[in-house]
Amino acid sequence: MPQPLYRPCPGQRSFSPLHRSSRWPTALRFSALPAELAALLRESNGIEGEYGDGLIWSAERITSENQTLRADAELATLYMPFDALLFFADVGNGDLFALLPRIDRPDVFVWKACTNGAIARSSARHTWAGRVDSGPGAVRGGSGAGRTAAVTRIQLTSAVFADHAEIPRRYSGEGEDVSPPLTWTAAPAGTAELLLMCEDPDAPGPTFLHWLVTGIDPWTGGVEEGQEPHGGRSWPNGFGRPGWGGPMPPPGHGPHRYFFRLYALSEPVRLHDRPSADAVHGAVQGKELASGTLVGTYQRL
Repeated sequence: MPQPLYRPCPGQRSFSPLHRSSRWPTALRFSALPAELAALLRESNGIEGEYGDGLIWSAERITSENQTLRADAELATLYMPFDALLFFADVGNGDLFALLPRIDRPDVFVWKACTNGAIARSSARHTWAGRVDSGPGAVRGGSGAGRTAAVTRIQLTSAVFADHAEIPRRYSGEGEDVSPPLTWTAAPAGTAELLLMCEDPDAPGPTFLHWLVTGIDPWTGGVEEGQEPHGGRSWPNGFGRPGWGGPMPPPGHGPHRYFFRLYALSEPVRLHDRPSADAVHGAVQGKELASGTLVGTYQRL
């Protein structure tokens, strides 16, 4: 895989607009950036991909791009307001990536060019740990000081539905309500346990937890239909039952997305008796060595 290019470290002057620009809302100034992103910018001033794509923009470009988006009156009439978003990266195809610096949450939002600029939350939640997630596989690189960072992406798949495809009725709450079979690639060295969850962010109210299994043996490579992963402990789902609870969205509510997430963790997580999906995401922060996501859909007419 091509190595990303770490841009030379800038002088302090480069960060001045991010600190003091009166044209930015206070929440979007440099002092409000996630600490790890701010540290990366001070150390390398951005990362470029093989073809010059802005995997992480420089401080100067973060300033100019965000000012341009906010100053363009036509954009303001076409799309949702950008005031809450801090754009910081692109992948060369028109899509822009943004954070919500005013809210402490790990989501990266995507402004997708192919859908006329609709803002959508990324299907994978990313935490800043001096790492860059960019496409499938691993991205490896190092700073000018010689520090090496690596991100491993686990490939998570199912034999009964493809990514972003419909989950068969058999696995839903109105079918047999059995958990689907899943397979995944090897966890990285140092993994203490795997955590598997499934959540529905399209549910009315808070994100609905359909499945949570912790303590899965790191050497496992999948789970059979209707089974519990080896070594795992099943927790109560949003229906109040331990184990899998199949899709059961409200009739006529449209397609819901079901995010199956597998985390390789450096140490076991600690959770209360009935954790929410958000509590699980909070628990894995700082412990994540690798992760994989598979998205299925389901709707009831």
